[in-house]
Amino acid sequence: MDDDTQSKVTLRPRSKLERLVEVLSGSHAVPGRPGLGLLTQLAILQLVGAGADARGALAAIGPLCTDEGGVDPAKLAVTPRELVAAICDGALVDETLASLRVAGAVAREGNLDERCRPDLDLARKLLRTLPSVSEQRADLLLLYAAVQAVVAPTAIGARVLARIGYPGVTYGALARAVDEELPGPSAHEFAWRAHHVLDQHGRTFCGPKTPECWRCPVQEACAFRGIGEDPAARLVSRTEG
Repeated sequence: MDDDTQSKVTLRPRSKLERLVEVLSGSHAVPGRPGLGLLTQLAILQLVGAGADARGALAAIGPLCTDEGGVDPAKLAVTPRELVAAICDGALVDETLASLRVAGAVAREGNLDERCRPDLDLARKLLRTLPSVSEQRADLLLLYAAVQAVVAPTAIGARVLARIGYPGVTYGALARAVDEELPGPSAHEFAWRAHHVLDQHGRTFCGPKTPECWRCPVQEACAFRGIGEDPAARLVSRTEG
């Protein structure tokens, strides 16, 4: 990995995460951010989690949106059952419907994006009060809506981080460790890039059982390198996605 440990712009020390992501960015493309607000992202995520495909979920919420394109909290709070039933797993329809309606009711109390932007801890706490919003899902929503600068690593990305040598065996510990290394001036865009390249690296090089360490571009910076006990084996199990 590049041994240039100093930022060329600010001359401050570059974090391990910055150097890692710089190398991985050469091998993995990063998609554009969706440009959707928290409530819209939440509605789509809830529908996808209940079996809908992303395109179908986006189309389905059309009747719940304002003229400007974002989900209307008042409409979400009374989401029609047939809308959910048409695209979701039948066994999950009632649970998903209830979750959407609760999210709409909470959002009617004030714009979620604005309420979550001033303080990261309060943002996480607010989102965690919503049904089916885990610690990782709350971070994912904040990342996708560009409300807070968090890496929100997937389970695959967390596997990579554990092998590289970041401390912790839970999502929370690993996520907080990398969030502390985000560069201030460009934290939002950097976090977006880090989220995707870590996940893609885990899918292409750093597999769950047979990591291809021999061709890994960041092997020199890795604490594991395919030798001895796999740190990823100690991670608290989560569904990979």
